[in-house]
Amino acid sequence: MTDTGRRWWELELVVPAEHWCATVAEVGGSLLRTTRGDAAPIADALLVRDVTAQGVPALYVQARAASGGDLAEAYRALLGGLPRAFPIATDVIFDLPGPSGSTTSGAVATAATAVVRPANLVPLAGPVFGGSALPALTRAFLRQVGPVLVQLAAAGRRQRQSLVQEALSVMAAQLAAQGPSAAPGASELALNGVPLGFVSFRSHAEAFLSTCRDPAAARASMDERYRRARSLVDSTVAGVFRAADAGLLRDGPAGLWYAVARAARRDFEGAFRAGDVRVAAPADPSTHGNDLARSGFHRRAAASDTLQRYIQGDPAFLAVRLGTSLLYLGLHSAGLTMAERYLLCYLVSRGCETLSGTDALSVLESLSAPAHSTDAASTGR
Repeated sequence: MTDTGRRWWELELVVPAEHWCATVAEVGGSLLRTTRGDAAPIADALLVRDVTAQGVPALYVQARAASGGDLAEAYRALLGGLPRAFPIATDVIFDLPGPSGSTTSGAVATAATAVVRPANLVPLAGPVFGGSALPALTRAFLRQVGPVLVQLAAAGRRQRQSLVQEALSVMAAQLAAQGPSAAPGASELALNGVPLGFVSFRSHAEAFLSTCRDPAAARASMDERYRRARSLVDSTVAGVFRAADAGLLRDGPAGLWYAVARAARRDFEGAFRAGDVRVAAPADPSTHGNDLARSGFHRRAAASDTLQRYIQGDPAFLAVRLGTSLLYLGLHSAGLTMAERYLLCYLVSRGCETLSGTDALSVLESLSAPAHSTDAASTGR
């Protein structure tokens, strides 16, 4: 079948948390394989986690097809190969568009029933990201990393720790794919080959810590986790960086993620430069009631006008921000919990501190120093 007449459809599946990895590995993996070949009834399948209209976590399989029936039939076909007791919806209903273009029934998936409809979900679209180019960019990226998500889910299905360890490598690969940074003051930093982007991971972890009831206790717990896993974390992160620098990061989930993320960076940057993707400014830590007001890390970043101009307006940095958000979405879609993601952000950043011989706050202070000024048009990552 040619691409003529194909449009985006989505399959909405409600998946119990305890069966998430198995579903992504079995159902997601099968539907991704169905798209191979020019004669395949569906094309460009991708996997993404979101919530239904009723707020229930769901796995969405989006694909291009001539009709929603093609996606439904591909799903029904794979059901026959699953164990009889596999906890997955066996009925499929359609939520088709009416004359106005909107869907008519408002059907929502349940544990027993899947729903096929024209694709309404745009990955990452919302209060942070938007713009005319966002649907094509995020769908193309998630389509290409689909095999990574399936491999991570398969690892998690076998053993939870295996998923976390594979995700650790993928996160390091994301840092390596970002390339050198031209943030204000970055050229003066001696980081021993460690990508400056690790500071963004620490920022994510610090934002989480600021929301905890007892931030000091939560930080102590994460520090203890790093102490126990330090050898594994440091060696994994360093190994990914070395392989990337040598042009040898090709194999496994980390290798594929690195290749896709590195190639996508230019497209992301171009879309921001053209104004085809937009991003909201980060929350102001000085705002009353904002949890970030409890974070010294974020208060320090917010106090620098130079740094704020860079992180809010530089297309290359915004491209990195979009790629990092897709990393978080991809890991979550594969089965990584938010708590695990925050922990990994902390562990990877701690590992980068060890490898670079510095710490994230000192790096941030160097980037925020008043002496550093920059022309946003000339900056990189």
